[in-house]
Amino acid sequence: MDSKRQLMIFLLCLSVLNSPNSIIDGSGFVESASSELLPLYHLALWNDTRFYEQAWGGFNDIVLVDSYVIIATNSLGLLILDVSNPIKPALIQEIHSNITFTDLALTNDLLYASAKDEGLFIFDISNPLNFILENKFLPSSRSFSHFYFQDDLGFAAWDQDGFTLLNLSSPTEPAILSEYNSTLGSVYDIISIQKCVYIAYGSNGFESVNVSDSLNPTQINYYNQTAPFWDDEKSWRNQVFSFFTHENSLFLGKKGEFDILDISNPLSIELLGSTRFSKLTYGYDEFTKMQVVGNYLYSSRSGDGLTVYDISNYSSIFYTSSLYFQYPYSDGDYSSFRPFQKSFVLTDYLFLVDSIGMMNIIDPGFDTDSDGMTDGWERIYGLDPFTIDGNMDLDADGLTNYWEFQNHTYPNRWDSDRDGMADGWEVFYDLNPLLDDGSLDFDNDTLLNRWEYGNGTNPLDADTDGDWIPDQWDADPLSAWYPWGFGLPVIAILALFVLLRMNQVLIEDLQIQWHLLRHKNTALTKIQNFTLRMGRYIFSRQ
Repeated sequence: MDSKRQLMIFLLCLSVLNSPNSIIDGSGFVESASSELLPLYHLALWNDTRFYEQAWGGFNDIVLVDSYVIIATNSLGLLILDVSNPIKPALIQEIHSNITFTDLALTNDLLYASAKDEGLFIFDISNPLNFILENKFLPSSRSFSHFYFQDDLGFAAWDQDGFTLLNLSSPTEPAILSEYNSTLGSVYDIISIQKCVYIAYGSNGFESVNVSDSLNPTQINYYNQTAPFWDDEKSWRNQVFSFFTHENSLFLGKKGEFDILDISNPLSIELLGSTRFSKLTYGYDEFTKMQVVGNYLYSSRSGDGLTVYDISNYSSIFYTSSLYFQYPYSDGDYSSFRPFQKSFVLTDYLFLVDSIGMMNIIDPGFDTDSDGMTDGWERIYGLDPFTIDGNMDLDADGLTNYWEFQNHTYPNRWDSDRDGMADGWEVFYDLNPLLDDGSLDFDNDTLLNRWEYGNGTNPLDADTDGDWIPDQWDADPLSAWYPWGFGLPVIAILALFVLLRMNQVLIEDLQIQWHLLRHKNTALTKIQNFTLRMGRYIFSRQ
């Protein structure tokens, strides 16, 4: 890889890691559209530069085991990363680095990994740092694209036209029960619910298959673009790419929208809700994976990043928040592109992987104790997500934990940017607690912000105590000092009064002189006495 690309990737990672709530725009990296209802916070990014700009390569799937994530990659095998500190993920090892893995499924201490042209790998991952390959299963030279299991049955979807039904009563020794052949093309996803298998075929819709007789799977229904619950106005949206089940409902991840179906009776599927009825049908990007947590559905979309919807009412679904990811090209063309978001795993944090070898780590916005701080953020900094501790000030920097969260500062470090000024002081005076601005002088009084902090003066006011003496000249800039115990404004008023009285004296003197000139021969020609009393000339006759 050339030095220009390495530098670009380095700057990309640096930009994201340095911002707890990164906003990446067209020239940068993440565009946030989070709402107050369920805010999303971008925590970190980890990338493998070997995949950059390989639009259909990169990462394919991800699972979480304890504090480790396992990533299925295109041609570089499995990557294992330590995410015990989610803002600083670290690559631990690579496994079978010459194989393309397309899908991952976890059960107990076993990992089933579908491998292109290699079949199904079964790993013992009881120790995530020491994977043990228990078996490599490759029936009939099939290339598996997806794998799903339910109870003692496994469903290994082929790249094209069907799946193999496996007996997993001995989990590391799968045995073929039957095969189901279809002619509907590429398989995008497979899922099983109560002895009914659903297979997504992209532009060819989906079908349901009865596997109650595991030796003889049979089609129940095939739903293409003419199905009664399809989008009649925009038929091109009737393409199915992913499934998710929740409370006897089947979520169809389609092109630009998703549907919710009642599958309690597989013979008569009914539409419960759809984003198309909420005026949310936008974009051309597929829903590649979905997961429901509480009343929210999290979804990765091929080119539209991560999107979250409120599904508390199926008949009125509405959008809550999203994160979009854009990156610059490194070949001289600096226009941006959006990678294909492939998959994610969601627990306390959300780990999202894409087609160019990027893993974005996101705080999904849960707040169990309703103290205004997300669970993920509290865990990162050692707070208790089950205790209301927003009003505490863990690091005694003048900001409560809640305001540390709001300002993206560290609740366990009194000076987040290490510029020598407490976070609370910086926030109070509208300085940036995440930027080293201690050597700046915002009020142009020649005193640096760091000096102002150490001496208690106002970094935004050149005369902190208001005594008309600039801080840099003031022997005591925190206490107003005036001569004779009077305030300088009082002295100024007295001086003005004296000047006005002197002016009045001058006028009266001129009047006297004029009067003398007019009355030379009178008794007033000789002035015996002038007396100055309170600024007035008083004269008397002889």
